[in-house]
Amino acid sequence: SPPAPTWCILPLATSADPQADESMNVTLLHVGLLGCLPSQPCIAIRLECLKLYHQIQCHQSSFSLQAMMKVLCALQNITYTQQLCTQLSAAFDIYLNILQSIHMSLQQALGHDGPAWKLCGACPACAFKVRQPDKPLLIPAQLHSMDGNQSAKCLDGSGSADS
Repeated sequence: SPPAPTWCILPLATSADPQADESMNVTLLHVGLLGCLPSQPCIAIRLECLKLYHQIQCHQSSFSLQAMMKVLCALQNITYTQQLCTQLSAAFDIYLNILQSIHMSLQQALGHDGPAWKLCGACPACAFKVRQPDKPLLIPAQLHSMDGNQSAKCLDGSGSADS
């Protein structure tokens, strides 16, 4: 059979055992799916679909979850219901929480989680760099822009003929 499309909404069988539900969510994540509920998920949505909606939201904030779910239902020939939209909303909230957790873990691993981490490597007033023997020197160490990048605007129309 052909592979399932990346916009798939997959129905799931539920169980009465909460531990089985937790392991079901972990298993779903391992295969690229996210259950819509932490306990007894009845549908799962592909992570690619949630990533797509996240990117749409970043570039066109007026595109609603309801519109996204209607598109997904149309692509899969499923009847749209408000319950599906509610479950997509829950899955998207879980997805955003996962992204936030990953971001915070990354910031902590890089040492960027303290209140003054930006000041640890440089003095903003004089651009003096504090020596840190365990970190390599960057080449170039700093980039400066004297005109606020205004000169790039002057070049915007260059190369085109005046009309």
